[in-house]
Amino acid sequence: YLKVKYFAFGFIGIIVLGLILFFVSGDMLIRPESTSEHLSAWLIGIDEIIRHPLGQGLGSAGPASYRFGTPIIPESWYLQVGVELGLVGLAFFLTTLGLIAKALIRKKHFILLASFIGVLTICFFLHTLEDSAVSITLFILLGSVLNKATAN
Repeated sequence: YLKVKYFAFGFIGIIVLGLILFFVSGDMLIRPESTSEHLSAWLIGIDEIIRHPLGQGLGSAGPASYRFGTPIIPESWYLQVGVELGLVGLAFFLTTLGLIAKALIRKKHFILLASFIGVLTICFFLHTLEDSAVSITLFILLGSVLNKATAN
């Protein structure tokens, strides 16, 4: 119970700190030109998913798409998965992430859960899992902790 309480207080503290930083230095965090470009990239990604609900194939979005003609950079890992794998692939991906989070909660690995949620939050705005150092480290930690937890 104490771990959950500390986790909740820490999470609320981070939110409050983020809000303070946002309101104190809004121009530093949000630049209208950059924000509009990111929003435009999101809309292009959503449009591609709507036009190709079964996906366009691996490498058709994100940084890898520079190799194959017109690049599609949706500025979100989730939109990239949706463009590449379609709605069904995106649903499987999100379900897998949800099952991992559920297993972490069930095994009471709240610190790793917080890290996992942090990385997944960044994935809304960047191609975080494209970076092999991040994805390999994250999934090795997840696999070793969850494997150890299920072996006991």
